[in-house]
Amino acid sequence: FRSIAMSTFGFMFAGLIAATVNYPFDLVKGRMMAEAYQATSGQVPRSTMMGTFRTVVQERGIAGLFRGLPTRSFLHATVWATVGLGREACERLGVREAAKKNSAAKGHDKTL
Repeated sequence: FRSIAMSTFGFMFAGLIAATVNYPFDLVKGRMMAEAYQATSGQVPRSTMMGTFRTVVQERGIAGLFRGLPTRSFLHATVWATVGLGREACERLGVREAAKKNSAAKGHDKTL
């Protein structure tokens, strides 16, 4: 049980770190996508990634880059905990070994 808990927690923690590091870039991408139509039709000037970062920081401060992060973090924690549990279940049930054998029998590379 301890191994399952540690693996699941590890996957969950890795997902949380990845979500936190990636979130400001995702937020900027979303803002740029939201204004893409107006920018291509000339209604608003085109913005760059750095310009959008600058605008967010000017309007809301550094914390504005992380607005909405708790919701995203909860989602990522849930997803990666599920991935961790699924991986551990596959390991314990021998699914991974069976896949390796099946792949080797078909002549595929043996690294899985």
